[in-house]
Amino acid sequence: MNQRPSSKSQLTNETKDVIVYFKDPQFHDRSGLLRSHALEEEQTYVTSEIAINNVGLRKDLDGNSKVIDSFWSSNASFVRVDRASLKRLAKRDDIKGILANEIISLDVPIVSNATKASLGEDENTYGLDLIHAPQAWEKVDKRIAPVVGIIDSGIDQTHPDLLDRVIAGQDFTSDGTIDDRNSHGTHVAGTIAGGNRSGTAIGVAPNAKLVIGKIFDDRGSTDLATILRAMEWIMNPDGDPNTDDAPRVVSNSWGASSQFILGFRNIVKTWRRFNIFPSFAAGNSGSGWMTTGAPGRYPTAFAVGALDSKQVVTSFSSRGPSFWFKAWGTREDREMGWFERWTPRLYTKPDIAAPGLDVLSSLPGGSYGRYSGTSMATPHITGVVALALSANPGLSVDQLEHIIESTAVDLGKSGHDNAYGNGLVQADKVVEAALALPNQSKAFTDTNPDSMD
Repeated sequence: MNQRPSSKSQLTNETKDVIVYFKDPQFHDRSGLLRSHALEEEQTYVTSEIAINNVGLRKDLDGNSKVIDSFWSSNASFVRVDRASLKRLAKRDDIKGILANEIISLDVPIVSNATKASLGEDENTYGLDLIHAPQAWEKVDKRIAPVVGIIDSGIDQTHPDLLDRVIAGQDFTSDGTIDDRNSHGTHVAGTIAGGNRSGTAIGVAPNAKLVIGKIFDDRGSTDLATILRAMEWIMNPDGDPNTDDAPRVVSNSWGASSQFILGFRNIVKTWRRFNIFPSFAAGNSGSGWMTTGAPGRYPTAFAVGALDSKQVVTSFSSRGPSFWFKAWGTREDREMGWFERWTPRLYTKPDIAAPGLDVLSSLPGGSYGRYSGTSMATPHITGVVALALSANPGLSVDQLEHIIESTAVDLGKSGHDNAYGNGLVQADKVVEAALALPNQSKAFTDTNPDSMD
């Protein structure tokens, strides 16, 4: 039985795990470098800045407090602090914010019983037909295998529809394997890259290769530090700066509280800066306004809502608008010691919609099942991005967002609205638009992260 501490000294000695976010380092334009080399230089630079900050930070730590890890892509350190140390850290002017290392859980998908009767009866899942994936397949070079990242509960690599898809994987739980003991990650992977071994095609981009970051245990539980660690790893899976092995799109069928502003802000901006498309579930918090979760609610993330087979937004799909704070004042002002000013703004969310009700896909053990949730809609969008990149690998995140939004079937209120986003994605139109754009140089084109919020 847990007992409350009986003395003030015991309270003081209690420790808490937190993420300490430092103020943004000076921006260095790395345009013209190869993407992998730009990434290496940025990692080296920010890591050295964090190391300097950690030296000062450790001076305010005592007792059992200590720095556990650092995340260059989030400009943050993972720290265990006692109460006295935490109070001292909160007064430091080099720290932007401190967050508890919160437990984050998967939304449990709604499971349908109508599974076996449909296997093999239809050539494609209804979702593939609704987004015109088969028509898109006719337009892309099937010999090109786009690389897609998935951060989820792992994958059943032996599933008939997912054989030989995984090219890299890392377990960030205590399981020691990327095998899926939950089922969520395997279902997501099937919708992105599954084949048609059952007689029914289930994957939007069946030629895609997968990079798997396992963050959820068999109960669907993880924490903030684990996710930040996985999001950083997936930017350079093999750890070799001379290889450009990072996926260009990462699927994230998870989220945190809708008010969770700072948690993933830096890493999503880092992804975008290095041309990784941030595909995120809007959340399953229902039809109330301002229910889109984080990071989907961020202006820098691409949030996906869920539709049924009749192209109607589901009752569980989270809505916008998203409340956000935009920084203003110049960097020079802030470097001179001016207080960083923030202006509240509303953003329309989600950004796009895709099939998310009773979606048929793969499950561990070679089986299949129908799940519902924005977690099931998100991999449809991830697959569409993969198809676009197989048609034109040089597309930027901004270009991909534009062609997905501008070619969607407008549903609900006219234009971008807070239930359907820009409407139902159309894979064939996205691929056509991708093919019409010029192939870009492989040289890295940098973007100042200050301009992203």
